[in-house]
Amino acid sequence: MSEMLMVGMAEIKTSTQHENTLVALGLGSCIGVCAHDSLAGVSGLVHIVLPDSGGDLKTPGKFADTAIQQLLAEMIALGACAYRIRIALAGGAQLFSFHGEAPHLDIGARNAQATLASLEKARLPVIAHDLGGNRGRSLHFYGDGRVRVRIIGETERELALLTRTAHALSAGEETHISDKHSEKFFKKNLEEYKEVQRSMLPFPIGIKEKAS
Repeated sequence: MSEMLMVGMAEIKTSTQHENTLVALGLGSCIGVCAHDSLAGVSGLVHIVLPDSGGDLKTPGKFADTAIQQLLAEMIALGACAYRIRIALAGGAQLFSFHGEAPHLDIGARNAQATLASLEKARLPVIAHDLGGNRGRSLHFYGDGRVRVRIIGETERELALLTRTAHALSAGEETHISDKHSEKFFKKNLEEYKEVQRSMLPFPIGIKEKAS
């Protein structure tokens, strides 16, 4: 029987059921990260809220610098292999306008930057992303690896297919940045991504019981 698993803020949910759908609603400045190992049939979705944990490991799914480690740990516990996992992500909007230069207040862009850095560190390939803009999003992640995104006021569309021959489904492109503001931010910070030290899979910071 198919089941829709809602992934709330700071939550991580995994599934080994092909019929299940992982759903993250109301992604404003938050980031939804979809991960899939098609050979093992393991999927996971994390709803990231903030960029930096500051060493707080109580809620690893809440922060970009701890969420990816935890997501990987839980998927590996279900039989996934890190080198087979493919990623798609969406979110990171700036829902409020600020006067003057206040990049530290753009939590959406900071979340996106920190999440991409964590994925880079874990050597996880990002097949597609839909980041930035000023409107919220919703993600539907199906057990067969399909990822669909809906921006408020727009029609839902396919973002990626996270199979072993994963590819993006958005106009044949691997990425999508929603507006010029976000594009400028990500280009400016590209070198920061490159400077992130590549390392092997981090040590797991805990295994939680799966949501099946």
